[in-house]
Amino acid sequence: MIVDKAPLLALALAAMCLPLDSLAAPPDRESLPDFVCGALDKIYFDPVKAKALCKAARETGKSPEFVQAAPADQARQLTQALRNRSHDKHFYVGIPKPAGTASAVPPTATAPALPADANGGWVEVRILPGQIGYVKWTQHVADDAAFAKITAALQFLSGVKALVFDISRDGGGDGRANGFVYQHLFQDEAYQGLLQKKCKGETAWKNGEVPYHYSPAPKFYRTPVYILVSEKTGSAAEYFALIGQDSGRATVLGTTTAGAGNPVAQIATDDYVAYIPNCEIRTRSGRSIEGVGVVPDVVLKSDDRVQEALAFVRQDLARKSAAGAP
Repeated sequence: MIVDKAPLLALALAAMCLPLDSLAAPPDRESLPDFVCGALDKIYFDPVKAKALCKAARETGKSPEFVQAAPADQARQLTQALRNRSHDKHFYVGIPKPAGTASAVPPTATAPALPADANGGWVEVRILPGQIGYVKWTQHVADDAAFAKITAALQFLSGVKALVFDISRDGGGDGRANGFVYQHLFQDEAYQGLLQKKCKGETAWKNGEVPYHYSPAPKFYRTPVYILVSEKTGSAAEYFALIGQDSGRATVLGTTTAGAGNPVAQIATDDYVAYIPNCEIRTRSGRSIEGVGVVPDVVLKSDDRVQEALAFVRQDLARKSAAGAP
């Protein structure tokens, strides 16, 4: 039997000459840029900026680098395009992993699971020489169990001459943890109105902090507060530093924070997933940390920034004591 190979060869050659557009999503599947534009329209807090970001996503989707890339790489390109255009590090576009595998998780949108021994996010609490209280805070958690741990830690720290909150490796989490801790540091409740929030569909700004008034822990209203930050300090942790700095209640030491301040919402289909900022947060004066971060009052440069920070704290306490400060 003789088989005519000419038609098969023609089909193979035709396939090799398919336009680049044919490598995009199948006709029955929404394209990734279309998904992103739909997500922006549904979730992003600023409708005008959403249109500009959609345009950036579509332009990215037309580039040869995007068309020829694997789906995961396409998602990364769109993530970067959105972040570059908005200066908002919370944007994330991904491809869901198959069932039974680890899910794709954006680094700034979701905090990792809290280990059983994480002590409510306060993984280390010590009283250092000179009666300096030191708290290493690595994750913002806001539930009854975490608040009980924090309350016990504050009881342990009662009577210290200074408090150092090390949030240099705290990527954020639940912002309500800030409100719970603040009540022990501020006697005046004016700080509760310092941050404002406006979310998708809202026209008026509202208070961005949740107030708490029920902790039995000791208060530290007159205790000097120092906050250690770094480029790994993000989201809710950044706002802890911002409130302390903007109110004058704390001295912030370290390096400029991540600049990832806006809350996000998730939207997903069987094919794609995205985290889109759904609210904007700023101070009453209009100051935003998005894409900018919190710039420290004192820049630390050594390899051991904790020890450098503690040295500054001791010098600052000695200076205040010499000046007769209470």
